[in-house]
Amino acid sequence: VDNGNVYAAGYERNNNNIGVAKMWENGMETELTEGFIPALAQSIFVDGANKYVVGYEFNNPVTATLWTNGVVSYLTDDGSNANSVVVSEGDVYIAGNVTELSQNSKAALWINESLTYLSDGTYREWGQSVFVKEADVYVAGYAVVNGIQEPRLWKNGTEMQLAHLNQDAGTIGTNSVFVK
Repeated sequence: VDNGNVYAAGYERNNNNIGVAKMWENGMETELTEGFIPALAQSIFVDGANKYVVGYEFNNPVTATLWTNGVVSYLTDDGSNANSVVVSEGDVYIAGNVTELSQNSKAALWINESLTYLSDGTYREWGQSVFVKEADVYVAGYAVVNGIQEPRLWKNGTEMQLAHLNQDAGTIGTNSVFVK
């Protein structure tokens, strides 16, 4: 919600069953893609008059995508997803992941479309959510280690340990981060 306006991001399948990335402002939809290739919008952030939406298009490979006021930017040529966006002090922060050829997925953070890896590819890892508080950047996500999904949290690019009681749970992850 910004100045009483309500925004949402997502997708809708067209008559050909292809996902069309969309954003909604006060219930009114705007198509971000034309519906020729599948696409999905994951997150939206509004900063003044600018609307930032992130997600991905299935461009073979899947490509992390940023739409700024409806104008598309592809964040990498490798297989990738963009899952969360936030703007702070005019800088655009995007959490997601990148999978280079024959590599595990690496958790990723883009700042103004410049890519930084949060993990080294030893395990499959994803960045799911980003939050900025003053000069600190937090990314929440998860990794798959020996078939077990584990929670991950990075602060300024350094992984922070997250306790989890049930080591045998099989699926544990963090999907959102907030700092007060």
